Amino acid sequence: MTGHYDLASLHDAIAAVCPIYGVAVVDPAVNATWRVDYTPDATEAQQQAAQDVVDGWTLTEQTFAPPNVRELESKIEELTAKLAALEARLASP
Repeated sequence: MTGHYDLASLHDAIAAVCPIYGVAVVDPAVNATWRVDYTPDATEAQQQAAQDVVDGWTLTEQTFAPPNVRELESKIEELTAKLAALEARLASP
C-alpha cells in the first residue's frame, strides 16, 4: 500500500458498530482485501454491521504535509524553558 490513507476513520467507524482489535488493508481500492480483526465478544450481528461499513467505505489517498521543523523546535524550546521555571519554583521552599 503506497500513499497515505485515513485508516483511523475506517477503524473508528467499524469500532462504533462492533468490538474489534483493528483493521488491515492490503489494497485500498479493493475492499475484499481488507481484514477486520474482531474481539471474541463480537456477535454475528455486530460483525455483519462491521462488514456493511467495510462494503460501503471508500479509502481515498490523503495528502501528507511534513511538519514545520523550525516551528516544532521553537515549541520545544518554549516548553523546556517553562519546565525549567516550574522545576525552579518547586525546588524553592
